[in-house]
Amino acid sequence: DIPASQYYTSAVNWAKENGIINGYSDSVFGLGNSLTREELVTIFYNYAQYKGKITSVNPAKAQAMTDFNLVSDWAKVPVEWAIDKGVISGQGGIYISPKGKTLRCELAQILYNISNNSEVKPIMKWFETIFTKSSFISRKNNRIYFRRH
Repeated sequence: DIPASQYYTSAVNWAKENGIINGYSDSVFGLGNSLTREELVTIFYNYAQYKGKITSVNPAKAQAMTDFNLVSDWAKVPVEWAIDKGVISGQGGIYISPKGKTLRCELAQILYNISNNSEVKPIMKWFETIFTKSSFISRKNNRIYFRRH
């Protein structure tokens, strides 16, 4: 379901080819869908893995979360990584809410957490590239603006 001539076509194809963002199946990417919390941390995990930045993971903190049993099997390791490395801390420190939609404020917190964590900070270079080269994101006075197309 990825049109050939959209502004995002090359980016989506690159992300799929490099295992960073997978679709729901070989023929369905889910272009217009919102990201769940487990999908978002899986993207960060996959990108960190792509950049060779994954180190050992202690799953204990994630597995102790009240709703860890609701995390999809494909997202368990990425969620464990994200909690162990401080990318996310859970809602109230006890809920992952893996199927919940990612809010803009949550993404801001994740970016903040990554930028202040020396172990995962190198993956921020990806965002720097997006912010400086993207046609749908602009930066002005140290603020990031999302353009609507």
